[in-house]
Amino acid sequence: MSEEIEEEMEEIPTTLIETLPEPPEGVVLEITNAEITQTLVRGFRGVRVEFKDKEGHRYATMLWTRQRVGDKSKLGAFVKILGKRPKEWIGKKIIIEEWRPRSRVVRLVKG
Repeated sequence: MSEEIEEEMEEIPTTLIETLPEPPEGVVLEITNAEITQTLVRGFRGVRVEFKDKEGHRYATMLWTRQRVGDKSKLGAFVKILGKRPKEWIGKKIIIEEWRPRSRVVRLVKG
């Protein structure tokens, strides 16, 4: 087999992540996954959070990490109510009350 054909048969070293819509405001959402990830090109770190609503619709958002965040930032709104350990967020239910730049408000739903 020639080198050209062998190169064509090699596997692409990538992971395909499904693009999901941003979570809506005013809907009870269950956190189904939360994982710290890092971009390969620039090395940005963030938490990819995935959700589902009671109808089973799926959503996702990225919370970019920084050493200091405001409580109304994307990451800050989550850390404020859920803590700093994303794996512990899984299974929790929230409502996004407001989701605008510099004005993010997330509320924990009990039960």
